[in-house]
Amino acid sequence: MNIRLSSVPGCWLAGLAIWAVCADHPVVGDQPAEETFTRVSLETVEETNSGYVALADLNGDAVVDIVSGLQWFEGPSWSRHVLHPSDPGTLIDIGKTVPHDVDGDGDVDLMGNRRPQELFWFENPGPPATGTWTKHHITRQVQYPELLLFADLDGDGRDEMVGSDDGRGYGIRIYEIPGDPRDSVNWKWTTVDNSPLHGLGVGDLNQDGRLDLVSDFVWFEQAAGGRWTKRSLPTPTTERDSINRQIMAMQIGVYDVDADADEDIVLTRAHHYGAFWLESSGGPHPRFTLHEILPGLLGSQLHGAAYGDIDGDGDVDVFTGTSRYRHGDPGENDPLDVFWLELVRDQQGVSWRKHVLASDLSMGFNPSIGDVDGDGDADLVLRGLGLGGRYMIGTRQTRVTLFLQQND
Repeated sequence: MNIRLSSVPGCWLAGLAIWAVCADHPVVGDQPAEETFTRVSLETVEETNSGYVALADLNGDAVVDIVSGLQWFEGPSWSRHVLHPSDPGTLIDIGKTVPHDVDGDGDVDLMGNRRPQELFWFENPGPPATGTWTKHHITRQVQYPELLLFADLDGDGRDEMVGSDDGRGYGIRIYEIPGDPRDSVNWKWTTVDNSPLHGLGVGDLNQDGRLDLVSDFVWFEQAAGGRWTKRSLPTPTTERDSINRQIMAMQIGVYDVDADADEDIVLTRAHHYGAFWLESSGGPHPRFTLHEILPGLLGSQLHGAAYGDIDGDGDVDVFTGTSRYRHGDPGENDPLDVFWLELVRDQQGVSWRKHVLASDLSMGFNPSIGDVDGDGDADLVLRGLGLGGRYMIGTRQTRVTLFLQQND
């Protein structure tokens, strides 16, 4: 499956109001085109931002909305609304917001973390959700929070929240969502592992009916009673130090890559080159074989990834791209490259095809895949890290970019 980007220089896209502008630089993928995407930009207000975008129906009208930082864009017009007054104490990372009905009242709230250290959530004011969202503080007992996800880990029908933190002594925690989440004293958590850990994923790796957790080339097996055992995974380096940037991941996909009825692992490296999938042997004691995806063809700092069926063939593809930081990572000054990886299964096994989307955007911490224009296919959404893709502390305006898939 191949792609072509289309755009109309200097135009406004009909129906997208004043926040959407058409791209003026089409980019052609590496293969003859089959799938066509139209690139659209949404203007934002200046704020501290780590490149998070999330898709959810915030106002209950059954249309997908886009949230990024302290603002959200109402579909299908993409009118921009302020989520919460700016917090002057925030230096970076206010943009890490994850949709979830935290208070159980039937609408979508937003859980968030930030640096300096804080875990908090924004309460949805209810339809039309255009008023001020109340911020509820949870704790400052986090150091360098990275990812949040929701899953029913204990099988009781209610989701828990899992967070990763690459600060020493923090690692991975499971948070029980209290009956009254508005009072911070009600929030309790347990620690799965207190090593500095960056990436995060969830899935049943040993086929025992209980969800396990995955992080930076390690996984945590959940036994009966909520006990966790740390298991090693093969790595692309010989380094086993958990604070080594070479093994830091970000969003981790757990799904059946090779269609053999067990759960494999897909991850990108956040501070080094490349992406990988780990093939499971299956069964109650799985062994994993490491496979690099398109060796030598993927950049460094793939610090944001989303997983979904982009080409509509029934399997799960990957949307990712290079970022830029000031960590001294290998390849941090390489050309920018935003792309998606097509999973291909055939008689020869598993292979991957890279499809270029942009060479002038940096990938933020959390891209998203979803049908944002309501035409039945998968669209791609990202927010970059600022001018030139440089990760820097401070307030800035960084556009949200949509790649809208066009059906012929």
